[in-house]
Amino acid sequence: MDAHSAGIMRGYGRGGRPPDRGSFPLDHWNDCTPIMSEYMACLGRNRHDNNSCRYITRQYLQCRMDHNLMHKEELAKLGFRESDVEVECPPRQHETAMQRKQRQGFLAGHTALVLEERSLWRWERIFSMGKWEDWRSLWYAARGTVRRATGGE
Repeated sequence: MDAHSAGIMRGYGRGGRPPDRGSFPLDHWNDCTPIMSEYMACLGRNRHDNNSCRYITRQYLQCRMDHNLMHKEELAKLGFRESDVEVECPPRQHETAMQRKQRQGFLAGHTALVLEERSLWRWERIFSMGKWEDWRSLWYAARGTVRRATGGE
């Protein structure tokens, strides 16, 4: 048995799954290209927020169905409602990490660790202090050892 036959027998030669709604042929005669270009321009204007250009998506899919480039399907089954707005919506506002910190109230050093176990609570206290001497004394106390005085410290 050669390597190719062995691969097929193990299942390596299986192809991918076909698309859910059948094939999606290319638009060779550019029937729906103007709508597609309008959609791409809308995405550019709205920082690639596809929800803002939903009305053009509806027109594009309808165009593909009208020109037999796609199986005819009710738009409601494709996720569109009759009540959908037929105009361009403003893009959604995406909150940056800095904006989220300002909104929630950020305290530097206090949220160094996300503590999920009660046994780790002392670590938040260590990081919140910010002084090396305090940290070191707590470390020795946690170990139960006595710090020996050395001449160099």
